[in-house]
Amino acid sequence: MGATSLLVVLALGADHAFAAASVHAEVRGSAPFADGASQGFTPELTLRPTVGAGWVAGILRAEVGYQPQLTATGLNVGLLHRLQAGAEWKLSPSRRARVDQQLTFGQYDTSSLASLGQPGEVSLPDVILPLGTVDYLTSDTAAELDGAIAPRLRLRGALGYKVSGGLSASAATLPLEQGPHLTLELSHQATRRDALSAQLRLTGDAFSTGTTSGIAEGSAAWRTDLSHQASLQLSAGAAAVATAGAAAPGEATPPVVPVAAASLSYGVPRLRLGLEARLAPQPDAQTGRIYERAGAGLSGEYKPRSDLSVRASGAGSWSVLGDNAGDRTVLGEAQVVYHQEPVEVEAGVRFADVVLSKSLISHATELRGFVGVTFKLATVR
Repeated sequence: MGATSLLVVLALGADHAFAAASVHAEVRGSAPFADGASQGFTPELTLRPTVGAGWVAGILRAEVGYQPQLTATGLNVGLLHRLQAGAEWKLSPSRRARVDQQLTFGQYDTSSLASLGQPGEVSLPDVILPLGTVDYLTSDTAAELDGAIAPRLRLRGALGYKVSGGLSASAATLPLEQGPHLTLELSHQATRRDALSAQLRLTGDAFSTGTTSGIAEGSAAWRTDLSHQASLQLSAGAAAVATAGAAAPGEATPPVVPVAAASLSYGVPRLRLGLEARLAPQPDAQTGRIYERAGAGLSGEYKPRSDLSVRASGAGSWSVLGDNAGDRTVLGEAQVVYHQEPVEVEAGVRFADVVLSKSLISHATELRGFVGVTFKLATVR
């Protein structure tokens, strides 16, 4: 049965269905600096329509979404496609199974300033690569099982396969990497406020350059509700890492490195804050060699009234072990958002500062002002 036929069957047999559409337009002015020298002023325009639909039929829930992004930077125009599909089966009141597919392909700006995440969340930045716009692909296919195996004890397992990197001529600067990933997590609700968990994460990546890398990471975590408004999570562990193949010679990362993470969230009706810090290994997107990365971030949102929000976030990451020790990325964003159905208007500034120790451009800074409008075209249930 084809994908179209399956969607028709789901829609006809659904207990209920839902659909939504919106379009976002953003105008930006960017002022980049490289090694202290101004690179001029660049006007930019982004158009991002979004369509999505879903169905609920008994124990099955399914959804699909498509979000193309058209970006005009000066006289250069790029189109990036994003597709997502997922389905979830409720096997029992305490057990579920889920499959997800995410696909992105098209022209991708590797040096662009992206949003740092939703209000109250923190997304630690990846190292920005000064490669300009490349033909890019990323695909992640995953299946997950999650359920109770005893009172207060849950087991979650997720298995997937990810592909990402440059296509055609872009592969010379941003090689294609692919490989499986597996996560196993056992959690115990010790008290009404406290939960303990143990996690095992395995990843393997094969690069088109001939390099292969692998990470086996184990950690233990403690999560507690400090109050009705605040929660804290701490974790620590170790990871075994290895790189083989055609990786360029350089400073090797030790075979065993520490991993750690901490997060704190606070929320009241008008204010939300989030703080996160993390230390973990990851493969370099260009060489495939593994390095240790530390990151920290803070995000917040204040709502003086129901239709107005003030949001600010900042995050940074630093390479602390491996070939690119000393590289760092710092991002920041501040914006004001006015929301009145079906329109949302936002205005603000974004900032990026990047240091790359082994790049032709060792230090780059960018300041960007933006104004965006989102219009919700329809929501149907």
